[in-house]
Amino acid sequence: AIDRLPASEREVLALRYQQGLSYPEIGAVIGAGPAATKQRTWRALQRLRALVGGEEARCASATTTAARACRSTSRRGSAASS
Repeated sequence: AIDRLPASEREVLALRYQQGLSYPEIGAVIGAGPAATKQRTWRALQRLRALVGGEEARCASATTTAARACRSTSRRGSAASS
């Protein structure tokens, strides 16, 4: 499922969870501040969760922006598997 994420989202997840970098360290690598890095990481995790399964429940409980991202991800996945 992680292979279906955009490269920028795979990168932040790899830096955070494989390399163990902090948000400020990741921000230095990708050219963003710690708050933006934390938000990008959260969004990447939301998309990954949607790809893995249960996207309807997660989308319903997400904030408006995240729900839109979640729904658009699940639509692309449905179209790709058709």
